[in-house]
Amino acid sequence: MTQCPYGCPRIHIKILKKFLHFAETEVRALASLYSGVGRNVDALILYFGEDPARCPFEQVMSTLLNFVRMFNQAHEKNCKQLELEKKKEGEGITK
Repeated sequence: MTQCPYGCPRIHIKILKKFLHFAETEVRALASLYSGVGRNVDALILYFGEDPARCPFEQVMSTLLNFVRMFNQAHEKNCKQLELEKKKEGEGITK
């Protein structure tokens, strides 16, 4: 087996070159996805009426989580209220 100037077998160099080619492609794809996520986060920040330059990602996620929690709580409350009203209507009809 022939050696490269740094003492590693040429087969290792060949394998590393293949890996680097694959890894570079994956890194480019990941960078593109990350960029898209950044744009979506900025759009979400604007939707909530904030400035993307002053609002970090963590704050956006916290705001979104609080919004979803409050929405779900309101939805559950509305469903219970609707069931209660239907139940009262049903009792009113049978009396």
